[in-house]
Amino acid sequence: MFINILLICLFVLGKVCPVIGRVCMDCITIKVPEDANECREFCLMSPDFNDVNSGLAIARAQKTIPYEVCTNVSIRVPRLYSVDDKVLTEV
Repeated sequence: MFINILLICLFVLGKVCPVIGRVCMDCITIKVPEDANECREFCLMSPDFNDVNSGLAIARAQKTIPYEVCTNVSIRVPRLYSVDDKVLTEV
């Protein structure tokens, strides 16, 4: 999905964290803030089109379209949906 593009970032505890090292299959390494001791939540792809980790931003960096970015996320990544302030695994 990321194709070794260092422009792509994740949000951890509301802070932008860059991808570091190489992307291997569906595994990435990010540089997390020092205060993220036991962080269990991060944002891989933002629903906001203006964020640096939106599907649109990732697509532009890969010179493709957002649809391809969204459909190429590995099946091993769980899908969580927010509906009426509830988090669901199926819609």
